[in-house]
Amino acid sequence: MQNALFQRRVQAQELERLLDDFGQAHTNLLHRINALSSNLRTARLIGYSTRDIEDIMSIVK
Repeated sequence: MQNALFQRRVQAQELERLLDDFGQAHTNLLHRINALSSNLRTARLIGYSTRDIEDIMSIVK
């Protein structure tokens, strides 16, 4: 009984860590998407065409 409770506690802690990691990854991804969207809007406002932006992106990769 004690062993089962201990195992459940460990599993709950592992799950909590995984959920925290997922939450951080999700937040980081949203920040990255927002930054890319902002950069794209700025590039378009400056006058770059979509083709120019695609060319620059292929060079950066």
